Amino acid sequence: MQGVFWSEDLQRLTFESSRQFHLACVGEAELTRIAEMVAGQKAVKDYDKAINAYMACIQLEHDDAISKAGDKMTKAQKEDMERVQVQKHNAAVDQLQSIADRFNEQVRVFKAKNNPDSAKKK
Repeated sequence: MQGVFWSEDLQRLTFESSRQFHLACVGEAELTRIAEMVAGQKAVKDYDKAINAYMACIQLEHDDAISKAGDKMTKAQKEDMERVQVQKHNAAVDQLQSIADRFNEQVRVFKAKNNPDSAKKK
């Protein structure tokens, strides 16, 4: 961490490139759990971005295939392609929802352990 800190020894502000510090409000084990939750949240957000990119890709692939086929494709073939695309999309959404639900459950457990009053409000 870089920044300006108060130096007790020098009794003035100093710039330091790194510093070890301890939070008075939580212990080291609690800080580790918080860091794990933040990392989990980042992983879920990254996964969300990846799934959304995948869904955009399969939509583009579908639209491109329909466009290339033009009039050569029968109505039944188009409907079949649409059905497959919708299945892929829905499977991706279901998988993302499952991941989000599991993460949200872990957040509720974490909050209940760390702030029993917040669990009572729900």
